[in-house]
Amino acid sequence: MKKKFSVVFAALAVLFVCVCVAGCKNDTVPHYVVYSGENTVSTIKDYFPNFDLDDGYWWATAFDDKNFDIIVTRGNLKTESLTEVEIENRIRDLGVGAAKFEKVKKIFFDPKYHCVLFHRTGNNVEIFAK
Repeated sequence: MKKKFSVVFAALAVLFVCVCVAGCKNDTVPHYVVYSGENTVSTIKDYFPNFDLDDGYWWATAFDDKNFDIIVTRGNLKTESLTEVEIENRIRDLGVGAAKFEKVKKIFFDPKYHCVLFHRTGNNVEIFAK
């Protein structure tokens, strides 16, 4: 019985250490959380002023105020909501650097992708495949 208790205790100690190490490691990486519903709708007007709330296909949210990270999700573009030029201008307004702009633009309008995550600094572009 005492041996079983020590084995269980050792296993719990190892698990605790693993969780602590994983938690510390993740603290250096931004936690990307995509919000939906009212949180999303209330945020998009800040970044896409011409967004048509009845469209329901485009949404954006800021989720790390310190770094101003933005995620934009593409569903099905309706031309009456945002033209390609308007979207290009919004991408530029968000601070995507010139070197990354063409890459972001190409990906943004490619139907095989539905999310583009980028930072206002333009130093980092991450793409999520459909």
